[in-house]
Amino acid sequence: MLCLVLWSKYGTFEKLHGKKNIYEDMDMMIHFSRDQNKLQNPSTDIACDLENYKKKVRVCCHKDILPRIPEKHKNLKKALSFLPEYKPYKPWSDKRKYFGQNDYIDILGDGSIHPVNLLTNMPPWLRGFRGNEFQMLLRKQIHYSHWRWSKPTKWQHLNKRIMWLYRYLNRKTKQ
Repeated sequence: MLCLVLWSKYGTFEKLHGKKNIYEDMDMMIHFSRDQNKLQNPSTDIACDLENYKKKVRVCCHKDILPRIPEKHKNLKKALSFLPEYKPYKPWSDKRKYFGQNDYIDILGDGSIHPVNLLTNMPPWLRGFRGNEFQMLLRKQIHYSHWRWSKPTKWQHLNKRIMWLYRYLNRKTKQ
C-alpha cells in the first residue's frame, strides 16, 4: 500500500491512498504529536519520523510503485518541458565521418603534404615545434612582441616566466 502524507493549510496531516488515483481518495486522517515528533495513525498505528515536517510532501511508507502524474493533470506539460528532445545518434554525420581522415597522410599519401601543415587548431608559431618550455616561450615572446604595449601585464608575466626558467635551467640542470 502506498502512503503519502501532505501538509494541509489547517495544520493537520492527511493520508492519501488508493489503487487507481491517489489524488481522489482522502478519507483517513493522521494525527501529529509534537512531543514525540512522530506521525501517528490511530487505526493502523503507523509511526513515521518527521525530520522535515514542514515539507509539502512526505512519503511515510511505500510498498507499491511511486505515484505518477495523471495524464489529464494541468502541470503535465510543464513537468515534461525541461526534458531535451530526443536526437538519434548518427555515426555518419558530416562532423563524424571525416574525423581522423588525415591521421596517416604521411604513410598513405604521396609525400607532398607534411602532417604539420594539417594542424590548424594551434598557433602558427607552435606548429611542428619540438622543444622545452623555455624554448617555446622564447618563440612566443618573438611572435607576441606587441604585447609590450597592448597587454603589459601578460608581457610582464611572460618575461618573468622566461627569466625563472632561464635561471633554473642554468643553475639546476646539467648541460
